[in-house]
Amino acid sequence: MKIDLENYTIVELRDSYNDYTLGTILLNKKHTIKDFQDAIYKAKEKNHEKIMMYGNDWEYISEDLKDFDYIDMDATDYVEY
Repeated sequence: MKIDLENYTIVELRDSYNDYTLGTILLNKKHTIKDFQDAIYKAKEKNHEKIMMYGNDWEYISEDLKDFDYIDMDATDYVEY
């Protein structure tokens, strides 16, 4: 799959509890960061019980972001600085 990076913004996913970076996505520029953030807050609230019971916040939150064009980079490797 070829991705035109000019159409995407790199967005870091951070855990609001401990401010750790958990991953990176490419968000299509047709969406604003604010709209995406608001949708995340709404999904987090909607899935609060599941998140508290099972963890895996992003797994439950991302299920409710189907209206957004984004690519989860699914990075598992990292470097520290």
